[in-house]
Amino acid sequence: MKSILQPRIRDFVAWQLEHYHQNRQQLEEIKRDLIPSATPNYSSVGGHSSEASRSTEDITLQITSSAYVQQLEKTVNAIGYVLGRLDPLDTKLITLVFFDGTYTVEGAAQVVNLSRTAAYNHVNSVLVAIALELGLINAGY
Repeated sequence: MKSILQPRIRDFVAWQLEHYHQNRQQLEEIKRDLIPSATPNYSSVGGHSSEASRSTEDITLQITSSAYVQQLEKTVNAIGYVLGRLDPLDTKLITLVFFDGTYTVEGAAQVVNLSRTAAYNHVNSVLVAIALELGLINAGY
């Protein structure tokens, strides 16, 4: 499998990876806002909240019918799946370069004691794995 992605795909995947934590938080907030609390809200007029009258089916329909929410969930799940299977070295590289944003790949390579080429190979392997999970490339790439 090639470890070099087309520039547009690589940039897209890298951007998604860089924003993974924000996207995951946003997805949680969207779901939290759509799903009513199990605790009754008595602040509305008459002592009843309109939240309580929404059926589970209505909420599920809202979540599943939004193309944005579906894509966000697909992206978050794909990246989370890949991140969960990384070895500690790859996790450190990805954290330094994409999450903390404190190093370039070359700088992170020095921190984790890898050659520049090896660090790029590790990062590219992670980006390819995410692209595969997102369905942006196929396994025969």
